[in-house]
Order: sequence, then structure tokens, then C-alpha cells
Amino acid sequence: MNLLPIKSGVKPLLAVSVLCTIGVIFTAYAIVSIHNSEKCMIAKQYLENNPEFLDQVGSIINYGYFVSHHVSNSETKSYIGLKVQGTKKTVRVKVHFIKDPEGNWKIYSFSTVKGFII
Repeated sequence: MNLLPIKSGVKPLLAVSVLCTIGVIFTAYAIVSIHNSEKCMIAKQYLENNPEFLDQVGSIINYGYFVSHHVSNSETKSYIGLKVQGTKKTVRVKVHFIKDPEGNWKIYSFSTVKGFII
């Protein structure tokens, strides 16, 4: 039963367009959600106040748009991966978290990712 007077060749194109639009919206939401998450904010604050890191990269100019996030199977360990642009160089950083007994995420280490130093 055809409810809309649309040629049959247009329907698949419309369906693909709608699915692509939904995919783009979902991806944008996911990126913004991770970028503005509590863990990401804690990681950025930690890096901005870490003298050893700032000696390496210089003053932080900007952070990359794409942030990676991983939580272990036991949900007690996690990391945030982000690109940090400094005045001296740009690096990809992993900030590692562990969940304390009260359920709060605490940073226990960070590292630059080899092969991503620009």
C-alpha cells in the first residue's frame, strides 16, 4: 500500500538520508557528551596543573575534538584519550582512572601515546 505519492526510486534515497542524519546526530551527541563528561573535565584540569606535562608540551592551547573513552569489564578502571595541542608540541594523552570505594573516579596515571607525537 503506497500512502505517499513518491516515485519508487526516491524512497530508498529518502530512507538512506534519514538514517545518515540520525547517525550524524547520534555521533555528534556522543562526542559532545564524552568531551563534557566529568572524567574528561578532571583529566583536562589534571593536565593543566601538571608541571612535568606542561614542561613537555608548553602552555595548552587547545584540546582535540575527538575523545576516546574506555571502561574495563569490572567497571573499576577507565581511561580518557585526548589530543592536547601545546605551544611546544601536540601529543595524544591517555589519562587513567580508578574507581575508589565510594564510587568516585580518581586519576592514577597518565601517559603520552607513542606514535602520536606531532
